[in-house]
Amino acid sequence: VDPSKRTVCVGYTDGTIRAFTACADGFLQLQALKPHKCMVKQLKYSGEDAGLMATLGEDNSVFFFQVQMLSEHAIPVGFVSIPSTVNFFAWDDTSGNVLLSLGDGSLLVLKSPIPESVDNTESYDISVNYISVMPDVPEIEDSDDEEEDEEDAEEAPEGEGDGEASPTAEEQPAETEGEADVDEEGKKKKKKKKKEKEQKAKDEDEDGEGQKEVIVTSVSRAIYIPGE
Repeated sequence: VDPSKRTVCVGYTDGTIRAFTACADGFLQLQALKPHKCMVKQLKYSGEDAGLMATLGEDNSVFFFQVQMLSEHAIPVGFVSIPSTVNFFAWDDTSGNVLLSLGDGSLLVLKSPIPESVDNTESYDISVNYISVMPDVPEIEDSDDEEEDEEDAEEAPEGEGDGEASPTAEEQPAETEGEADVDEEGKKKKKKKKKEKEQKAKDEDEDGEGQKEVIVTSVSRAIYIPGE
């Protein structure tokens, strides 16, 4: 549309659109129009060959403009009202038509108007050819394998899962037997230590008795001298 790439068009919440051109010291307003009575949801230029611009209002009306590089940047052509919520629109660069995505899931193709063939002397409410398409969306069905997996999960007993497996019946006796061996060995060690302590105490007692016997023996050999 603009070979110098200096022109920009802006939509406002009150339905107004303004065209600006970039200058050395800022932006210069070229034009101001009010094609909608509500907020401008979207504004988009067509390809360079078509020389059109379309705006989408919150009331689901699409307004077409003829674009030129003059002080009157956008010349109104006309609008069409869509009887459904328009979520988004885009220009088809190949055909020059407008593709609209509607709230009910359907797609609408609007034939772009030819400015020279449109009679808007009395009203800007115009009629254009269109094609409505409702895409077939397949229903997502659960496969037989998924159903079988769900049934198996419901029938599986508690305790079975993806975590660490619990010890089986065969492993549990082995583990219990190992624990019993450890306990028996500990008892033997304690018994052995107790026996060693008793033996040591006995040896100490015998040593003490031996010493006493020596003392008694030495005393029995003493000489008693009676007094006069």
